[in-house]
Amino acid sequence: MMLNRPFFKKVMIGYLMSIGIYSIAYIPVIIFTFIGLSQTPYLVETNPTLNAFIQTRGLSVGLLFGYLSSLLIVVPVLGAAHLIYIRPVVFSIHRDLKFARRIVTSLTGLLLLFWGWTFFIDAYNDLQILSEVAVWNEAALWTIFLLCLGLFLAGLALWGAVLMTATYVLSRDDAKIRVESSTDRVLGDDKARAEQADSNIPLDKRGETGPLV
Repeated sequence: MMLNRPFFKKVMIGYLMSIGIYSIAYIPVIIFTFIGLSQTPYLVETNPTLNAFIQTRGLSVGLLFGYLSSLLIVVPVLGAAHLIYIRPVVFSIHRDLKFARRIVTSLTGLLLLFWGWTFFIDAYNDLQILSEVAVWNEAALWTIFLLCLGLFLAGLALWGAVLMTATYVLSRDDAKIRVESSTDRVLGDDKARAEQADSNIPLDKRGETGPLV
């Protein structure tokens, strides 16, 4: 099986986009946690892993390390999902790879939605707490939250469109290959018939036969 470079390029773009979509969902958590912990000493981070990083490495570096530690799980999982998308043997049904790729895309999209829902619920709870203690401008907090939410949903839709166009590119190339192979087969059959016709030598020629006695 030859590597289809346009198809592989689009899948790689989709893979990088999926990591970016996950990162966008993580942004409001980082911002609201930083604002809350830096503005008042009464707030405590409830995430034990993130809290451990903050306690050992400081607020800014701890938040960064918390994000990077989550990528250690997210990057391989999304990479495996996109590899299965390239050759979805596990989910193939009656060798219908197009339908199998739709299944892989749907499952990966649901996983991204689950991560996004988790982060935005956490960020919304942080936003409510920050609004109650009034440590920052509430309108600015809502702007950050809604902007990240909009970018997350738009990125998710764009990611799905990229994978759909990748399948279209692959289907178009497969159709082109089938047309070329059928054309070559027809030309080969015509050539074989022509050679067979040339090899048939008539036994009797009208110009060389005389009258029957």
